Parts: sequence; C-alpha cells; structure tokens
Amino acid sequence: MQRSDKPPVASSTSSSSEHLLLLVVDRSPLVLEGAVHALSERGCHIIGRASSVAELDARWRELEVSGKVVLLIGPLLHTADGFAACRWARDQSTPVRAVFITDRCEDSLVLTDAARLGVRACLPADVSLDDLFDVIKLAWMNQSLLPPAPPEAEADRLTECELRVLRGIAAGKSSKEIAAELQISVHTVRNEVQRILSKLHVHSRQEAVHRARHLGWI
Repeated sequence: MQRSDKPPVASSTSSSSEHLLLLVVDRSPLVLEGAVHALSERGCHIIGRASSVAELDARWRELEVSGKVVLLIGPLLHTADGFAACRWARDQSTPVRAVFITDRCEDSLVLTDAARLGVRACLPADVSLDDLFDVIKLAWMNQSLLPPAPPEAEADRLTECELRVLRGIAAGKSSKEIAAELQISVHTVRNEVQRILSKLHVHSRQEAVHRARHLGWI
C-alpha cells in the first residue's frame, strides 16, 4: 500500500468536503501510476491505494473518511475481484462511487451487473486521461454513465436448491458428487444445472460460476 502525505479527508466541518477524493484499487500500482499522477495534477486528491479489496477495506478503516469518494478500480483486478470492489463500494455508509476500468465494458451482462451494484461507469483500459478525469468528476457528482439496470425478474432468481447445486459446481464437484451431497438424483442435478444456465443467461458451468461470483451469490 502506498500512502499519500496527509491527504485532505472530508468532514462535515471542513471546506475540504468539496475536494474530489479518489481511492485506487488495482493489482499492480505501476499500471495506473501515470494516470494517478495526472489525475492528482488535475485536482484529484489520492487518499489511498490498494492492490486487493481486503487491503482497500483496511486502508479505508484507517482513513475514516466522511465525505463522498470515487473508487477507481483498475484493469488488472480479475473481473470477479473487480465486482467485489464494486460491492464493497456499494456497502459503505459513506458515499463511495465506483468507476470500473475493464476489458469487458461492452459486455451487456457486465454492464447490467455493474449498474445493479451502483457503479457509475465502466471504461476501457485505453481510456484517455481527459475522458477518465471527466468521468471521475461526474461520478463524484453522483452522475452515472450506465443505463439503469432492468429489475431482476422473479423468474431469474435462483432457488435454494439451484444455489446449492451452483456452490457444488464452484467447488469443482461432479454432478454425481453434488447429487450424493444433496440427496437428489443425478438427473435432478442436471435439470437444475440447465435452469441455472438459463436464469443466468450463460452457456456453461464455468460461465455460471463466474457470473454468480460477480453477483456475490457464491
């Protein structure tokens, strides 16, 4: 973790509440080094950097920020880890607006899931500094560049049995092993798998696990 020298931390009694506060999370700090330096020169106050969600949370607890913050999620986090960072931002009591840099920013499922998690924008890794700064400013002002996520249909929600089957798949278990664990037939497991794929709008078990992790279901 790299610390900045006494960055301004917003509070209800300080004019620093108008500062554009920025947190950065990415597996390699060097990848965003140039962008972070340029953003700092343009008026962003970098209050913390982390290489994982766990490190991000620890840094956040140290800062005790009370003003609104933008979380910049870098491209080297695995997509599942990136979504974990998005969920972390959503779950904070202090407003944290996430901007997600990802190579899957044109994937409609990724955009839908991101919007449901309150992400303000998904940007490609080759985004220009001007565009990145403009998007961060918009996010800080609580504006979103993502279309509203459609409400999750009741029919698309997984049943408890489907979730248990999905957890078994995520653990690398075969249909036979899942059937034995849940005390159901292999045929039933296979039917459940097909329903899971249909509800998650994916085509394979691996994709189902991947998307379920995005959504924080497993």
